[in-house]
Amino acid sequence: MKREGDKWWLYVRCVNVPAMPFVPTSCQIGIDLGVVNQIATSDGELKKGNLFGSKARKNLAQAQRELATKQRGSNRHRRQVEEVVRLHLKIKNQRSNAAHQLSRQIVNDYDFIAIEDLKISNMVRAPKGRRDPEQPGAYLPNGASRKAGLNRSIHDAGWGQFVSLLSYKAESAGRTLVSVNPTGGLT
Repeated sequence: MKREGDKWWLYVRCVNVPAMPFVPTSCQIGIDLGVVNQIATSDGELKKGNLFGSKARKNLAQAQRELATKQRGSNRHRRQVEEVVRLHLKIKNQRSNAAHQLSRQIVNDYDFIAIEDLKISNMVRAPKGRRDPEQPGAYLPNGASRKAGLNRSIHDAGWGQFVSLLSYKAESAGRTLVSVNPTGGLT
């Protein structure tokens, strides 16, 4: 069981469930993940990402500013925390719904799916600081603020969630999903 905000979820895991293969379509596709366009396909189609996090950033920032003004332990503080949680859950649910719909559409339409094997956790890692040799205790600029914006966009695109949904749906539908090294070749 898991609690998210004021809702409880019960997870049930089924094992040894036979796959129900879909009717073959004899179509193939290659998928390239992106930030502005969520995916670019080998057919030349670009699917624009919704970027729910950036759309809700203004409302979320306002709710968090209001939370900062409330006294800890008060009922108003508790209600404002619930409001911030509700906004985060809304973004999460919108992102999940979009990923489910897109992955289902791809699995329904294509027998063979090739997707780039990105190391997302490495891509969103913060840059290391570099000490300034001329000033002890100071650091040189390392572009951390620009990198933080890119990291936020990568998380907002939801690459990891999309790939995991695509893989389990392809497996249950009897489709072939192959991870391709982004620099070239199969992995």
